[in-house]
Amino acid sequence: MNESTNYSKYECRICSNKLDVKLYSLKEMFLCTKEIYEFFQCENCRCIQIAEFPEDFSAFYPENYYSFKSNESKIVETENWRIKIKRSLIRKRDEAQLYGHGILGKILNLFKPLEERKLASLVGLGLKPNSRILDVGCGSGEFLMHLFDLGMKDLTGIDPFLDKDILKSNGPKIYKRSLEEISADGSLFDLVMLHHVFEHVKDPLNVLKHCKKLLKEQGFLLIRIPIADCYAWREYSVNWVQLDSPRHTFIYSMEAIRMLSSEAGLEIVDLKFDSTDFQFWGSIQYANDICLNAPNSYMVNQESSIFSRKEIKQFIRRADKLNEQSDGDQCVILLRKSIDSKNN
Repeated sequence: MNESTNYSKYECRICSNKLDVKLYSLKEMFLCTKEIYEFFQCENCRCIQIAEFPEDFSAFYPENYYSFKSNESKIVETENWRIKIKRSLIRKRDEAQLYGHGILGKILNLFKPLEERKLASLVGLGLKPNSRILDVGCGSGEFLMHLFDLGMKDLTGIDPFLDKDILKSNGPKIYKRSLEEISADGSLFDLVMLHHVFEHVKDPLNVLKHCKKLLKEQGFLLIRIPIADCYAWREYSVNWVQLDSPRHTFIYSMEAIRMLSSEAGLEIVDLKFDSTDFQFWGSIQYANDICLNAPNSYMVNQESSIFSRKEIKQFIRRADKLNEQSDGDQCVILLRKSIDSKNN
């Protein structure tokens, strides 16, 4: 459902446009409450955003929310020598991609390319084992643990929705803290990363300004987000799985990102699309009223889902094609302090 309106209450928080917005009624389909929330898309900057913020966002991030789950039980050592060898080779490949060296790892990547989207987004940044990295909205810190296993030693994560800090004598430091709190203590990082976090925030400009404050002079800010300028939004409309109402308060267009980054004193230095088959099967499920956590969801039980293996393979190929055409439904945006902001 959508309609045109010019009500002043629907003012775009990105460009302040008040006219000709389109309204959308979106269901909550992750936790399967199916509650309706009102969103609108600005006709000027094309950003999709929630009309009114819920009073208590914590209710939408329960203890079993996927980013809070720990996979430590999967890391238990096994006596199976084949699995040990496989893990060792995968590590060689990942190290080669992350640091840019290692002949064996580069050869392995030719036969089984890196598929983990988070790690792939860091390739080419010139990171070293002693690079200072901050993961904003890190959940239980699983990705930081993976980086630690690959030799990164100066790793910090923050997430205000955690129950408590996760501090180990040897490993990443995970804090139940906000971005504002950590930016206030003067810490500086080579890389600040937000993996599918930026679409959850209430004040994106304020977030970018705090992130800029945390960057070293040559540091990078990496943001991975769903993007409104995509095939999936045009094709699936309110059933597009990446809308994730009401958790995704903003689904940015590239124009909205350019406007926000410029105002925050940041400049975009690289952009690449990394969408997956999720945009297809997730959206088709929603169109069939199948929640993401339903027993017959592809995410929960692949064998009980409505999709065949052949269909999933087709979705994967289509996603790769859309990425090549810059029309995938999510992307990696790399930013740095703009020259003008450095001089001020």
